[in-house]
Amino acid sequence: MFVFRDDNSLHVGEGFGSRLLDAITWADILMPIISENCASIEVAKQLKVLNFAFCHYAKCSQDFSAITELEILSLKKYHGLMQVHPSIGKVKNLVSLGLSSCVSLKELPGEVGELEELKELILDFASITKILIQLIL
Repeated sequence: MFVFRDDNSLHVGEGFGSRLLDAITWADILMPIISENCASIEVAKQLKVLNFAFCHYAKCSQDFSAITELEILSLKKYHGLMQVHPSIGKVKNLVSLGLSSCVSLKELPGEVGELEELKELILDFASITKILIQLIL
């Protein structure tokens, strides 16, 4: 995989500089493609905010195992979403989880209850009828 900076390729492992890393950390990504064999996984591990808003076709959310530093995750208006991946429980720093208008989502996995830092769970206009979590108060 190559990342291009102007006309010069930037090879995996070559330094980006702190300003670019700060921008990536707070990026608002609409549709990331992340896999274990992809160099972007190292960048993804640093993300603090991830916005999957307005995804219409996927039925299950991303596997969150590699992006455990997230603090804010928005899945709002993810109309086809029927399941939040159980790896959501590994995102220990998650403070806000937005599921507004997830009309196909009927239940939350028990792993959401493992999110001890979670302060905000946004469920307005969602179709959730079953919450399989024990809330930590």
